[in-house]
Amino acid sequence: SDRNNLVLVGVAPDETGQLVIDASKLNNLLSTTPTAVRDVFAATGSGSVASLQFLISGLATVSGTYAVNITTAAARASVTGTANLTAGIGAGNTDTVTVTDSAFRKATLVLDGNAGKNGSSLAAIASALNTEFATVRTEKRQMPTAMVTGTAGGVAATSAALLKNLTDGTNNLNIAANDTISITGTNHNGSAVTASFTVLDPAKDTLGDLLSTIQVAFNQQATATIDATGRITLTDNTEGDSSLSFTLASGNSALNARLGADTLVTEGRFAMQLSAAASGTALQIQANGFGAGANFTVAQSNATSTDFPGFGSLAIDTGAAGQPTTVSKGVDVFGTLGGLAATGASQTLTGSAGNADGLALLYTGTATGAVGTITVKLGIGAVYDGLLDTFNNPATGLILNDITASQSVFDKLQTQIDAQNARIGQERARLIKQFQQMESIISALNTAGQFVTQQFQPKK
Repeated sequence: SDRNNLVLVGVAPDETGQLVIDASKLNNLLSTTPTAVRDVFAATGSGSVASLQFLISGLATVSGTYAVNITTAAARASVTGTANLTAGIGAGNTDTVTVTDSAFRKATLVLDGNAGKNGSSLAAIASALNTEFATVRTEKRQMPTAMVTGTAGGVAATSAALLKNLTDGTNNLNIAANDTISITGTNHNGSAVTASFTVLDPAKDTLGDLLSTIQVAFNQQATATIDATGRITLTDNTEGDSSLSFTLASGNSALNARLGADTLVTEGRFAMQLSAAASGTALQIQANGFGAGANFTVAQSNATSTDFPGFGSLAIDTGAAGQPTTVSKGVDVFGTLGGLAATGASQTLTGSAGNADGLALLYTGTATGAVGTITVKLGIGAVYDGLLDTFNNPATGLILNDITASQSVFDKLQTQIDAQNARIGQERARLIKQFQQMESIISALNTAGQFVTQQFQPKK
């Protein structure tokens, strides 16, 4: 209570009304009780139990204590097998396991049950899966057909191969000057790539020249090479999730047959936020994070064989025959704050109505119902931020509302003015027309009057 407002922490108006700082008072408090000074300015909060943690307040949040009622507690996506895998999947057996997460990253692992292999024990299976989950890969794609030099079987071409020497293994591709190869695709981020390579002299131009043009087309963000089999290969220079792709085409039909759309060699991906561990004698796979955004599926090749233990009866949703698929779904937290509506994402519950609008907390518990309270205290800075938003919010602020209302009045007045001007213009045109008709009648009358006058004048 001795430091709960601006004046007590050393900020007060001077004789002109400007706020000034009493440095000695403020510095003393900062050196002894900095959190008390913080609380004068910032929004702070605390939970009544360890499982409730204050995160942020909203612009409309009001200081006070909010009862937290949890309808659904957040949960990880998780699946546990039923087979006893202490001794692994059994010597001589293999099982292909494919795990796909909600970002469509895929981990495929062939487990080998022989001694010392990655499927020889429960610990070995969990370790192999965790290594696969943690692996970061770089995207690699290549042409489906190899480039060849020479006939009678030919040999795989290299980057130094002259274009005039390229064959399909039997016949020469007859690459000529001015032949073009179109280069299309997408880069790491999915942006379109379009370029072309024109043959100047097939007796001098090499596959290396084409590779250089491909790299320039991709702005040096990917590396083009020829692998040992003679296939043109494009490797992303950035590891992780990638949208890399490329297609080569040519008007030279023989050459075009050696080109085409790429095929995937290695799919780029970041580490998958999953982990495997022993759960008793069975294997458990679960997401590292909570909520519906961390879902995953598990597919196996031999999960239901009667003479093969596999992972046991994991299947929840059955996929293709012989490929049982487990679908594991996480759950987002759901509940209310102070009796007001709230939305959940993972373990974060955020108020969406009234005084709790924007108030966010982290709930790490598993219990439901009335689990505790969150007490929020708004410092002057947080309150001022809310007041500023009340006036300056670009969508709902009072200033915008005032401008909108004034603009509406102006638009209505302008519409009325435009309508009045239109009517005045119409009336003016009508009066001018009448005046012209009147002048025409007067002129006719004058003419008639002159005629009559002439008729009554005495003849000479």
